[in-house]
Amino acid sequence: MTSGLPECNQKVNARWTTDEQLLAVQGVRKYGKDFQAIADVIGNKTVGQVKNFFVNYRRRFNLEEVLQEWEAEQGTGAPNGDTATSGEEGKNSSNTPSGKSTDEEEEEGQAEAADLKVTALFRPSQLPRKPQS
Repeated sequence: MTSGLPECNQKVNARWTTDEQLLAVQGVRKYGKDFQAIADVIGNKTVGQVKNFFVNYRRRFNLEEVLQEWEAEQGTGAPNGDTATSGEEGKNSSNTPSGKSTDEEEEEGQAEAADLKVTALFRPSQLPRKPQS
C-alpha cells in the first residue's frame, strides 16, 4: 500500500532550501493556489507543507502580489472580465525590434524581474554593487 508521499529517492524534508523556496514562489506564479501541482514540481514537499509555506512566507516573498499576477493571467482578477482580455488582444499583433511579440518580451521581462526580486531576497551579497563615487 502506498502512502501518497513521493516515492523515488527523494524523501519529504521539512526544511526549505533556497532552491525549494524559489520553486515554490515560481509555482505560485504558474499554478496559483494549486498546492498539489506546486508540491509535485518541488518533489519532496507535501501539499500541507506547501500550504504552510504560502501562509508563512506570504509577506516575505510578496506572494499575494504573485497570486494576483496569476489571477490576472487566468482572467479571474478582473470582476467584469473586460480588462483582462481587451488590452491583451491588441498587443499580440505588434512586434518589437527583436522580432518577438510584445507579449513574449513582456513575459521575459516579468520573468527576469521576478528572478531579480527573488535573487535579492535570497542572495543580496551576490548582487552587483554600484561603484561609489
